Amino acid sequence: MPHHRRFQITWFVSWNPCLPCVVKVTKFLAEHPNVTLTISAARLYYYQDREWRRVLRRLHKAGARVKIMDYKDFAHCWENFVYNEGQQFMPWYKFDDNYASLHRTLKEILRNPMEAMYPHVFYFHFKNLLKACGRNESWLCFTVDVTEHHPPVSWKRGVFRNPVDPETHCHAERCFLSWFCDDILSPNTNYQVTWYTSWSPCPECAREVAEFLARHSNVKLTIFTARLYHFWNTDYQEGLCSLSQEGASVKIMSYKDFVSCWKNFVYSDDEPFKPWKGLKTNFRLLKTMLREILQ
Repeated sequence: MPHHRRFQITWFVSWNPCLPCVVKVTKFLAEHPNVTLTISAARLYYYQDREWRRVLRRLHKAGARVKIMDYKDFAHCWENFVYNEGQQFMPWYKFDDNYASLHRTLKEILRNPMEAMYPHVFYFHFKNLLKACGRNESWLCFTVDVTEHHPPVSWKRGVFRNPVDPETHCHAERCFLSWFCDDILSPNTNYQVTWYTSWSPCPECAREVAEFLARHSNVKLTIFTARLYHFWNTDYQEGLCSLSQEGASVKIMSYKDFVSCWKNFVYSDDEPFKPWKGLKTNFRLLKTMLREILQ
């Protein structure tokens, strides 16, 4: 496996991996940041048990995408891995019901924010490259402060990423809003929310976040982004402007912000943050681009 090439590995498994296998898989992913792993599971193994739920979250934190096999996945497996003698795949009784139930269960298991991410995940996804090919996932680190106290009290923090099933179109920003509205938000409390994102929001997410801010004057949002997503596209530019118009402060992550993320959202084992070549130059270029967009 040459390190200069990118690999997408896809597994179709009858059961999600056990703990010993997950330990080896996460170690492998940490050693090979050029590998992206998707695990499509037909069933969830002992998902009622807390330890097995942690196993799924551990895979998720390591950067693996875990999803439930849908009809398309089963048909793909049937066509590519079965001596089917020309027969078409036939779904079984309650196939759709079982999929929907398992999909909801997995989504709930992975719904809560992660505590932190591994160093290789942070370096790969947050590097502020001007051309970041292959980095299709969005990661969002957040803090929620209650501002009624002096000084403000840091209440919650965590990490969201694009969900396990990309077909839901629920990006990290929407994952945060869903969790925040269901578990945290109170109309009688004032909040300062700070995001550190690997990509700036897409137009749909920007519009949804702007509408949320318009409805909740007790929430102030600051967004530090490592990179600008499709910054040349007018729809994406308008999305950023809509956020700014609703009071969100949108900024480019500086060296200081990367250090802050490293300290607060990475399992660093007390290792210092190591800046990459071009970090400060790219910051200045991206800052200029964002200023021109918001003007």
